[in-house]
Amino acid sequence: MLDPKNGLAPGDPVRMAARIIESVDIEPAPLRMALGSQALESTLSTLRKRIAGFEAQRNSPLRRISRPARKERRKSGGVTRRGESVATPDNAERSE
Repeated sequence: MLDPKNGLAPGDPVRMAARIIESVDIEPAPLRMALGSQALESTLSTLRKRIAGFEAQRNSPLRRISRPARKERRKSGGVTRRGESVATPDNAERSE
């Protein structure tokens, strides 16, 4: 969040730089860092909204999309996800 008056991020840039440098020695290294309480609260709020959206999908009919059963894949001529044909009992005669 930038301060609308001066266009700068709130907080102490020297302390932020120090935290970034310190993070190099942390094992495992953090993938992301929210520096400052305002950044952390904003990030957590956004993530909570996203989680709520995913939670709302739990009972959605769209969630029930799954891969076809093995028998159905055989009926399709034994085609893999990459579009490569594979020999199955159903299509073995066709490939000869």
